Amino acid sequence: MEKEFVTYEIALKLKELGFDKECLMWYCHENNLTDDLIFKQYKEEDYFCNAPLWQQAIDWLMRVHNMDIEITRYRYYDTFINSWTYNVFVKVFNESELDKTYFVRNTLNNTIFTSYEEAREEGIIKAIEICQQKI
Repeated sequence: MEKEFVTYEIALKLKELGFDKECLMWYCHENNLTDDLIFKQYKEEDYFCNAPLWQQAIDWLMRVHNMDIEITRYRYYDTFINSWTYNVFVKVFNESELDKTYFVRNTLNNTIFTSYEEAREEGIIKAIEICQQKI
């Protein structure tokens, strides 16, 4: 179930950007997921950090910061591999008009992604970086 939630590092960055939506889980101090019962007993702002679902983070970035994270997949054929590959684009809107599109590269090899999860995570990280630059 832990794979359904953003990483602790991403959760902290979202918190810095103002993410305050209700979540199913929280990170307790140093990367430990905890549930609602523990949160209610010990709620302290510096000790807990919301742990949004991946889709919650994407939706929040869209609604609050006018960014779309677009992941496209296509068949990749290689001598050794026959699987899906993924491209990630972060689209920034100014009101209803597309302002800029960023093509996200895999930081490990500066190319495409071979897993959806990795593409999604890097797309969110790029969107957060763009938000931080605006602040």
